[in-house]
Amino acid sequence: MKNYLIVIALLLFFQFNFAQESNSLEYIKAVDYVTCICINDALPTGQTFNCQTETLSKATISDSKTLALFEEFQTLKTQRNITDYLNFLSEEIFSDRVKFKKIHDFAEKRKGAKLDKIKADIKEYIRSSTTSENKESNSSESSKITSDEINSTVNNGETETDQVGIKQPKLNSENQFNIWIAMLFVLICTIAILLIRIYILLNKNVKNLNARIDRRTKTEELPNIRSHYNSQNLNENSRIEKLERNIKNLEFTISKLSSPTIYKEEKSPEVLFEVPKAYIPQSIVFYMATPNKEDGSFDISSQTETFKPTQSLYKFTVDNSNSSKAKFEFFSDEAGIRDSIDSPQTYIDPVCEPQNARNPNAKKIITTSPGTAEKRNDKWVIITNAKIKYE
Repeated sequence: MKNYLIVIALLLFFQFNFAQESNSLEYIKAVDYVTCICINDALPTGQTFNCQTETLSKATISDSKTLALFEEFQTLKTQRNITDYLNFLSEEIFSDRVKFKKIHDFAEKRKGAKLDKIKADIKEYIRSSTTSENKESNSSESSKITSDEINSTVNNGETETDQVGIKQPKLNSENQFNIWIAMLFVLICTIAILLIRIYILLNKNVKNLNARIDRRTKTEELPNIRSHYNSQNLNENSRIEKLERNIKNLEFTISKLSSPTIYKEEKSPEVLFEVPKAYIPQSIVFYMATPNKEDGSFDISSQTETFKPTQSLYKFTVDNSNSSKAKFEFFSDEAGIRDSIDSPQTYIDPVCEPQNARNPNAKKIITTSPGTAEKRNDKWVIITNAKIKYE
């Protein structure tokens, strides 16, 4: 709605502006004609100009008084808000001594038939410059003044045309055509502005849509990237830890084979060998991250031999007598404890039995009874859940 009002306002403005400009051009032409016939009358015989084909200028006038009169006539072009310039140019300028002293003095010297003839010529010129429609509308109210009528009316002291109201000249067909051209130009500009605005809005919406798609794509891909990275990292750590265990076993075997044999002398001639004590391996400890929600098991791929901050949640201790069985307990840092308290269904419930109600403000998770697990293929399957307590 606002755009339509702007378009209408522009159309009205250009129509008014062209109408004013057209009237201004007609008025300036009329001023030039009035100047010409008055200066012709003021110049000496033989120095007159053809007011229909020639234009006066300061350079063509040598007399100083006539030049001053010419300059005062030229000031008429600066007059504004003249609604009836026919009456203004044929009557008012000759009678207003305050504004137009030189023109008034010129008229006083020619007062009578000569001045009336000049006025009649001015009115006839302005009337003839209107369109044919104006001539037809005015023909019923006034007729063309002839020289005989001027002479007869001069004797009566006033002209017939002075008694007839002359309407303000209307725009001719050329000016009307110019107005339509201007309106068409405004319409084209308005359509262009609307199209540009539509393009800008569409471009903005497309950019916003692309940005939303990019954000959504990144949001969906981020968990997969993290999962893939964590999986690779855990696999690498698992292989490194396996190699470290193999190296330790090899070192132990080498040290066992290279240990000296102890001989003990007895009274009997027999030589006895002292058998070394059986090696008691240390308990194997490793750490696990998030359990599987479906069956509460742990993937071996997430197993690490060292504690990983913010990742490790459970500590496993392998049974010395059976490496396929282990005990486990909740074991994590502050970040892991906070995540577990906020999302117990993911990190706690699949493998633990809470012994008290969940406390959102708890600072610790204590294992009151370890759970048991058994290694099956590539998983540690939970046999009994661990019992924990929020503190």
